[in-house]
Amino acid sequence: PNSLHGQLLMMLNDKRKNFDAAVKKIKKVIPQWVNRKKGKQYMYPIGTSTWFKIDDKIKYVITALSDTNNDKYEAHASINDINQATQEALKEAESIAEAGDIYFPLWGTKLARSGLNHQEALNLMLLHVKKILESKTTEGKISVVVYWGDFGKVNLNAIKSLWESINGVC
Repeated sequence: PNSLHGQLLMMLNDKRKNFDAAVKKIKKVIPQWVNRKKGKQYMYPIGTSTWFKIDDKIKYVITALSDTNNDKYEAHASINDINQATQEALKEAESIAEAGDIYFPLWGTKLARSGLNHQEALNLMLLHVKKILESKTTEGKISVVVYWGDFGKVNLNAIKSLWESINGVC
């Protein structure tokens, strides 16, 4: 319940079927079957992304960010995993944005167990945002959202030059 994934699933409540249907429609990769006592039985490669919507206003991109071990059910992601997942999630979001804005949560810290701190994760994410914005076809903005409880863990002055090179779009 403390992860982004867990919080999304709790928010969905009775609309969880939209999430499950989106996962089932993934055809570009074949998931690996995993023998688990609880949770889903299929594991998708890092970076596998798809989307779903709850209503006509908001589309959610879901992405395989980390592996989960079978004994403690803990997520683990390397920095390469975070890079791959961020790149693929942003590409998926950009492809469905239809000139709308994209809100992307800062991820890859705490429960991902990647070793990245919040500042490093933000720097990494902004580099990917910059790449997307340099080649994007949509007119919307991309906003990186930092959870208010973690905001003190990032130094916006430290990313000022990168931020300015993106022209303040994010």
